[in-house]
Amino acid sequence: MKCCKQEIADHLTLKSIVESMILGRQLQDEDIAIMQKSDQCSLGQWININRQQFSENDYKGLYEAHEKFHKIAMEIYQLHRLEEHHQSAKLVHRFYDLSERIVHYLESVNNKQKETPAKCIAIVDDNPLSLELLENNLVAAGYKVESFLRANVLIDYLQNKKPLPDMVIMDRMMPETSGDSVCSMMHNTPSLKDIPVIMLSALSSNYDVEEGLALGAKDYLTKPFTSEDLIETVKKYI
Repeated sequence: MKCCKQEIADHLTLKSIVESMILGRQLQDEDIAIMQKSDQCSLGQWININRQQFSENDYKGLYEAHEKFHKIAMEIYQLHRLEEHHQSAKLVHRFYDLSERIVHYLESVNNKQKETPAKCIAIVDDNPLSLELLENNLVAAGYKVESFLRANVLIDYLQNKKPLPDMVIMDRMMPETSGDSVCSMMHNTPSLKDIPVIMLSALSSNYDVEEGLALGAKDYLTKPFTSEDLIETVKKYI
């Protein structure tokens, strides 16, 4: 999981806005915009993206606390719009209790992450948009990422980088040097053969998948795939 400082900051921003409403203060336009989009907050996205990395009890506890916190925040927002501030006062104790639970949990996660170095994944795809999406999904799940648009640059990196990455994820069909060539090279190089490779491709027949695995790939994801598919596959090997 990536460091969750931003998620804590976003949560505290929302908490601050709700506190202003509890006190009966007028909201600024930017505060209203945040409240109207609060269901898209980074904390909720972070919890869902990292679901597989929590124990079932931890995930359930944090998810339920976040959902209830958001529900109460929206109730207070609606009461504020109706100028029924006395009604929102009934929700204050529960609101603060949930907020403290969420922040305490996130801070404990943040402290654990400082003790555990992130796994490094090298990725290569000649499509800049695909590469950026891939990188964003991996970083969001807590991995350190080295990105390359050309396979020959990745090869140079692998031959000279110390320490080596924990995994390589590559597009199969690339100009100049293909993913097949890189995978085969790694499989036949003693210092690289134990690095797990995940191959990505729009080629999805059984023959294509078997061919990719025969070249030395540990796994094969056919495009399009979801971020959940990607992260679950990565977790099998590192």
